[in-house]
Amino acid sequence: MSQTVLEKFLYCPVCGKSLKKVNDHLLQCTVCMYKLHLNPSPTVGVIVEKGEDEILLVKRGVDPKKGTWDTPGGFILPGETAEEAAVREIKEELGIDIHVIEIFGTSYSNHYVYQDVLIPILGIDMRAKIIRGELKPKDDVSDCAFFSKEEAAALDFGLVGAQKTVQSYIKKYSLAV
Repeated sequence: MSQTVLEKFLYCPVCGKSLKKVNDHLLQCTVCMYKLHLNPSPTVGVIVEKGEDEILLVKRGVDPKKGTWDTPGGFILPGETAEEAAVREIKEELGIDIHVIEIFGTSYSNHYVYQDVLIPILGIDMRAKIIRGELKPKDDVSDCAFFSKEEAAALDFGLVGAQKTVQSYIKKYSLAV
């Protein structure tokens, strides 16, 4: 069974002494009083559009949830904006360049398990168009395909965040789905 970050972090990163739980998002050192805020990790989920009705989805090539459908994207690195992270992640995963159209929403998930630790995620959802390049799955993606909005709505996504991103997109940009 996976543990939360609250359960895994036991020692102060400053002095090495014991941490105590203050509440559901804060640990504090029992000696130096350093406060460790446990904020969600920011990610980007990108809906790459093709025409009016098709969106690009990827198949995860690595765990967690290897082999399931997902939105392309990933973690935002220190120093990056959400838009910069989206452009970088899509280039790494699919070998294409995109233009980010807009951020259309955010979502929260506390279901992402990485190396047996349950990590809270804040997903920043955006729309994009391909501006150049040829799709070629690489990095942590094993496959990719365009789906109609109806097909995408019926898919079983491995990660809750990806499912929320696709549902939010379809709700916002479709009249008949």
